[in-house]
Amino acid sequence: MTILILEDELGRRDAFAHKLGEHAVTYTDNALLAVKMLHLQQYDAVFLDHDLGDVLDGRFVARCYHGSQNLRTPTLVHSINPSGSEEMVRILKDQKVPVTKCPFCSTVFWSVVKRFLDGLET
Repeated sequence: MTILILEDELGRRDAFAHKLGEHAVTYTDNALLAVKMLHLQQYDAVFLDHDLGDVLDGRFVARCYHGSQNLRTPTLVHSINPSGSEEMVRILKDQKVPVTKCPFCSTVFWSVVKRFLDGLET
C-alpha cells in the first residue's frame, strides 16, 4: 500500500515508520511539497498533520486536494490541534474526500490506523 504522511515531528515519523514498515510510505514535513505530491502521484492513503512549524499548515494541503489525483483517496487527519483538525475535516468533507480523524495522542490511535488501513485492503 502507498501512503503519504505529512508530519514534521521526528518522533511521530519514527512511530509511523515502526508501525507501517510493510507499506511504501512517503514522508514530508512541507505543505507545498505535500500538495505537489498529491497532484503528481496516486496514493492508497494519506495522513495529514495540521501544525507544521511553517507558514503553511495542514489546512492549506486540505484545500489543495481539488484537482489532484487523490481527491477520492481515504485520508486520516492525525493532528492533535483540535480546531485545526476539525477545520481540515470540514474542508476535506466539502470536497467529498473520504476522511477519518483521530489525534496522534489518542490512546486508540494505532487501532484506528489499523482499522483505517484494513478497510482499504478489502
